[in-house]
Order: sequence, then C-alpha cells, then structure tokens
Amino acid sequence: MPSYAWCSDIHLDAVSEPKMLKFCEHVKGLGHNGIIITGDISNSKRIVHHLSVLERVVQMPIYYVHGNHDMWYSSFENVNKSSKELSSISSYIKCLSHASYVMLSDNTALVGHDGWYDAMNGDWKRSTFALNDWTNTQDFVGQSMSSIIAISRKYANEAVTHVAESIKAATRYASRIVVATHVPPFIEVCRYRNSYTDLNAIPYYSSKMMGDMLVSAAKSYANKSFVVLCGHTHYQYDKNITDNLECHVARAEYTLPEVQKLVIET
Repeated sequence: MPSYAWCSDIHLDAVSEPKMLKFCEHVKGLGHNGIIITGDISNSKRIVHHLSVLERVVQMPIYYVHGNHDMWYSSFENVNKSSKELSSISSYIKCLSHASYVMLSDNTALVGHDGWYDAMNGDWKRSTFALNDWTNTQDFVGQSMSSIIAISRKYANEAVTHVAESIKAATRYASRIVVATHVPPFIEVCRYRNSYTDLNAIPYYSSKMMGDMLVSAAKSYANKSFVVLCGHTHYQYDKNITDNLECHVARAEYTLPEVQKLVIET
C-alpha cells in the first residue's frame, strides 16, 4: 500500500546545510512513496534551493503548499511565480496551489493550497498581537491594519475557492480526499504556544473561511472521507470535526525539522 510522509513547519532556513542534508537523508530512509509538506519550508530567498536539495536526495514526489514564512522577503506574486516555474521543470516537485488534484492511489486524492489567516475568528480590532509577516512580506509592509486584514482575506478566499473547486473535481474519482493547507481551518484545533489559542492570537492562527467550506464539502459529499493536514501553530492536535472530516495539526520546533508521526496511507 503506498504511503506518504507528512512534514510541516520544517523551517530549513533555520538549520545548517549539513543538518538539512541529514534531515533529507532521514526522510529518504523512511521508505515512503512521497512527501506532503504543509508550509513554512524556508523563506522566499531559500525555498527553491531547499526544495531542490530535498528532491535531489529523496528522488520521490514532493507535494507542498506555502506557509506564511515562505513569503518572507518577497511577495505573494513573486513566490507563486517561482513555485510555478519550479513545478514546471521538476520531475518530482509540485505546488498544490497550482494544481487541481493529485491521485495518490486509486481511491485517495490530494488537494491543497497555502491558505491564509482571515481574522474572522476572535476580534482583530481589539487584538494587540503582531506577526513578523507584516514587516517581512512586501504585500503588507507599510499597510494599515485594516488593509492587512483585507489583503489576508483576499488571499484566504482565493485559497478556499481553489480547494473547493479541487475537491469537486477529485470527488468524481476518489472516495478519500486529503487536504493540505498551512493555517488551521478550525478553531477547535487551533492552539498557540502549547495552550489554547488566546484571543489576541486567534485571528491570525485560523481560517474560518476554509473551515466553513470544508464542513460544507464534507456534508455535501457525505459518502466521502476527508483528512485535513495543516501546521502554523507548531502544536500537534488531532480532532474529528464531523463523522467524515478529520483534522491534524503538525507539531514543530525551530531548528529541529521532523517528519510527523501520522503517515498518509492510501
């Protein structure tokens, strides 16, 4: 039975080249058929290099979405342009934000998009929380808070539209849909710094738009099963949202890239 390793928030820009290569060799040694990465791989200056090194070592399909850190030092447009170019020339690397769906097996399809926080959970107007995204990603630099929220919601909505259309296409062939995204879609699984997400952080650690759409999709396709993989919070959490929809948030720690214990068997 084909199986896929799942990684998230590996932040390869925070580790040395030898340590990164050791991680790549470890992934290869696990013997899976491919890798799913749910964002925060590196930063915009290094992500192509890090994905290319991973590909060279593991020599197996690498399906990924971006995280917020992957946009740092550049813009959404430029990072997405680079990922399209990389996917077009690579034998193994595919950015799910630019693909409809991928059949992992006869019955399991993989869809995905970076996603983005939409500040629709909690009260962003009262929040004193600040993300480095707003000074490190060109789209946000110098913007007012209301503009930051508008940009975030625009990108979050694009993600929801892409995933919804991909699910619709995939359900024609698959009985099981794996959804890869970065930001947790459900407030129930969203934690911050090893505790329940506080009111300050929660607008930026969840995507209500994505969660609402996924619950609706699970209801519309009640004979299908859905598995959501995400990261961003660095805190492992696993929960059944509905009878046919489960969500898994990845554990992560800076400078210690790891493969998640959950294996996607198809």
